[in-house]
Amino acid sequence: MASPTYVSRRDFLKLSAGSVAALGLSLLRVPGFVKLLQAAVEEVPV
Repeated sequence: MASPTYVSRRDFLKLSAGSVAALGLSLLRVPGFVKLLQAAVEEVPV
């Protein structure tokens, strides 16, 4: 059932973690996003 494009779970996790990190870094570069994130965190009741 494994095709040539089969990706192991470890590689998949590594790829997804890398893409999530890249997405987070690109979002952090957006002006105002950090303030928006801080406001959202402050709104959450602990």
